[in-house]
Amino acid sequence: GGCWRVKRLMAKLLYSFLVAGFSGGAGADEIKPVIKYKYYDVNVKDEGGIVEEAFRATPIRMGGTKYLGEANCATGYTYTSAQNDGGQCGVKDYQLTLDCVVTLPRFNGLSEEAVPKIEAFMERITYH
Repeated sequence: GGCWRVKRLMAKLLYSFLVAGFSGGAGADEIKPVIKYKYYDVNVKDEGGIVEEAFRATPIRMGGTKYLGEANCATGYTYTSAQNDGGQCGVKDYQLTLDCVVTLPRFNGLSEEAVPKIEAFMERITYH
């Protein structure tokens, strides 16, 4: 006996729940996101070329292209199954996880006048 078929079905089922969660289908208590931020330093020497300096400093490369920000996410799930008196198996409870690491630039050496512009830039890149 046992619930050997439940494990195989859970991956497909929970993937569907995870996708539904991003479109508003799953409850907030069903998905537990963990978002961590890490930063790379951009030492600003010329405020007229901040973006160019950020592209020089970025460690993020994909397919030979440099990027200023990146989000790497992993999904997962845990569940418990139960067998009823009739021998049928089902999912008793489940937990979906979403673990993300977001990498962004940290600008050093900015003048007071440049700070609001960089803050606005960082808001847009973080939102993106």
